[in-house]
Amino acid sequence: MTTEASADEMGLKIPGLYWQTPHLNWPIIIWFSVVHAVGLLGGLGYLVFIYCSLPTILLALGQYFFCHLSIRTGAHSLYSHRAFKAGVVFQSYVVIAFSAVFQDALIWWAARHRPHHTYTDKERDPHSILRGFWWAHMRWMLYKPVMPPAVLSYRDLVPDLMKNKFIWFQHKHARLIGVLVGFVAPTLIASLWGDPIGGFLVGGFLRLVFQYHGTWYINSVSHSVGPQPNEGNTSRNSPWWLMVPAAILTVGESVLHGKHHEVPWDFRIGTRWYHIDPGKWLIVACSWVGITWDLRRAEDPKGVTA
Repeated sequence: MTTEASADEMGLKIPGLYWQTPHLNWPIIIWFSVVHAVGLLGGLGYLVFIYCSLPTILLALGQYFFCHLSIRTGAHSLYSHRAFKAGVVFQSYVVIAFSAVFQDALIWWAARHRPHHTYTDKERDPHSILRGFWWAHMRWMLYKPVMPPAVLSYRDLVPDLMKNKFIWFQHKHARLIGVLVGFVAPTLIASLWGDPIGGFLVGGFLRLVFQYHGTWYINSVSHSVGPQPNEGNTSRNSPWWLMVPAAILTVGESVLHGKHHEVPWDFRIGTRWYHIDPGKWLIVACSWVGITWDLRRAEDPKGVTA
């Protein structure tokens, strides 16, 4: 199944964006610079030279997985690919946790991700690996996209999400929720064992540095390293020697990325029971109690939408 057919199967018209533009996005550049400087120099330096607190490290790890699962299950599978349906509880979790990864609004994340599948390795692929490893990894985010003539707004790329009240609530309050969940919460929690600075620097900024690169890993490494099951594009499955650490870093996104490009509407990235795919496990667990439902698999008939 080609990626173009996958987009058609979803019943969506994805015009895509142009990313060959000289216009730098300075607010993004400044933000990434601050996060990396404070996270690596402040957070890592604090752990190594000042106070290596095990509870704070465990807090940062918990914060990482709590937030990163919202990318894998919410922004990606639920909203970008409509791989399953979810109710109030699950969508509320996504709104709260995703805001703390500071990857813009959910509606904009989906609007950038869908063209990547429709135009993989082509001009309108936002982070085509053919433009270089570092372009795919993060450089593409440092430039402003140019809307094609047929698109008036990024909202035209995600018409099915326009009426979702959770999407719009997060769109309006993403920064406030992100600051509260991503920085204030770990600071207050770590203060319970006398380490508010560690909570802020390690649970906040250093965690966010890993969060960014865990996301960008899929765009770069998963399109350049490992077996390539699809002849038509560069998407790759994780090599065996990188399978476990990469799957943990990406909460399962990297396991069978080549397979994901073949059937993006499948809620599973790792299809076998032994594949490390926490996102799949979370979606299935929630389906047992009715929080998620209509989980779509590659074996489903064509034309079925979730």
